[in-house]
Amino acid sequence: MASARIVAAAGTLLLAGLLSGCSASREPVRGPEKEPAAEPAAAPAPAKPVTVRVIDEKEFAEVLQRHRGKVVLVDFWATWCLPCMELFPHTVALHDKFAGRGLVVISVSMDQPSDEPKVLKFLQSKGAAFDNFISRYGGGSKSMESFRVSEGTLPHFQLFNRDGKLHKLFVASSAFTQKDIDQAVKELLQAGG
Repeated sequence: MASARIVAAAGTLLLAGLLSGCSASREPVRGPEKEPAAEPAAAPAPAKPVTVRVIDEKEFAEVLQRHRGKVVLVDFWATWCLPCMELFPHTVALHDKFAGRGLVVISVSMDQPSDEPKVLKFLQSKGAAFDNFISRYGGGSKSMESFRVSEGTLPHFQLFNRDGKLHKLFVASSAFTQKDIDQAVKELLQAGG
């Protein structure tokens, strides 16, 4: 009887850990509200090879500049952040669904640059055939400040309009759903950004 209560308690703790966000210090924080994914989880074969490279904030600004005229969704995530990894298939699905309508998806991993093989393996497993980067500064506060990740918590999404201006943030400390991201992306695409 006591062992059944221990197993049940362990399951509850595991579930709570999966639903919480991650901070730069890798401590759990309140994460986004969960709901069933509307998009299929299986990734289609990528149209281009999945790659990743290490960048700093200046190179990131150049990448954003190159995509002016498009709606840009940036997913800041890490392999040590379980909620990030759970949300990532949704990011891929958004790319697959809306790339032809003017959406550019970019991912920036807050893993250590030395974790590049691990990050690439994850990206390949999800079919992330869009711009993928790793912060030169890893997962510490320098990364969070340099890339303007609010509150230093993950998951974190930045949505830019066609003029390259930040339109909306989705941060771990506020309750957001995949539907919220979808709606904001659709509104920008329909409005012409």
